[in-house]
Amino acid sequence: MAKSKKTLLILLCVLVLAAAAYIISVEVAKHKAAEDTGARVGALSGDLNALTLTANGETNAFTFDKAQDKWLLDADEEYPLRSSPLNTIFNKMKSLTASRVFEATEGPAFYGFEPPTYAVSAVDADGQRLDLLVGKALDDERYYATEQGGTTVYIISSEFADALDQTLLGLARADSLPTLNKKDITELDITSEGLPQHLFIRSAAGDGYERFIRTPVQSSTGELEDDEALSKSFDDLFGYVSELSVESAADWKVTDTQAAAYGLNAPYAVLRVSYDGDKTGSYTLTVGALDEEGVTRYCRLDDSDMIVTVRATFIDRVLSNAAALASQTD
Repeated sequence: MAKSKKTLLILLCVLVLAAAAYIISVEVAKHKAAEDTGARVGALSGDLNALTLTANGETNAFTFDKAQDKWLLDADEEYPLRSSPLNTIFNKMKSLTASRVFEATEGPAFYGFEPPTYAVSAVDADGQRLDLLVGKALDDERYYATEQGGTTVYIISSEFADALDQTLLGLARADSLPTLNKKDITELDITSEGLPQHLFIRSAAGDGYERFIRTPVQSSTGELEDDEALSKSFDDLFGYVSELSVESAADWKVTDTQAAAYGLNAPYAVLRVSYDGDKTGSYTLTVGALDEEGVTRYCRLDDSDMIVTVRATFIDRVLSNAAALASQTD
């Protein structure tokens, strides 16, 4: 009798284990079914229409203008918006797939949805809409995502999340300096702290190389003696000017009063450049204060109401070489 009870107990344990194994296998099967590689997220398929993006503490709404073939900022249609990053976001949303799809077993905060890292809503021209929250990163290559108000969790590529990492200023089409060769520059007029105003002029010479004239504001024009080393110094200076470029936009629709906050009411330097090559023209670059990191300086191009940044070391290289050259030609 005792032996029968023991046998029965063993059988019961086996049945319990078998049931547990069956439940686990069912759950694993469900889980694997959820890991549908390439599963589509949303149903966007039509042309560009509207996009709202929350990222880096900002929420901005955009509408695609078919007549102008570009995106417009809803809050200010004159904003100099670059369309290509928004095109990228919209097109990635139309083709977005998940490497894994499952029903949430934890609260939204667990996946980083409260608050989300990014939130993006897109509406195509057919009226299809996708409202997506992107949560925390699982690793360098994957993020959690979900549709707003939904319970399904998607694991998506970090490539899509990276495309959402935007700011309004980062989306701005910044004022830019013309692309020049050093041989294109004909005049360079510099005013800077510690450097009397100097006008450096390039003139064609008939003796096989270019000759240069320097005109201090305080005195009459003086022609330099033909000197190969001095000629190279001028050539280097104009080369450094040709390498100046805008890093990014820093502010827009800035009044003269607001420009003072960027050090532009008492400029660090003013560069007036004339050029004649593939393009002919001139520009004035007013250079203000250093940014908080001390890497770039705030600048204004001509009379623009946009503040841009230019790398400080490039500006200082121009100024130091101009000062050295001015001392050589005194």
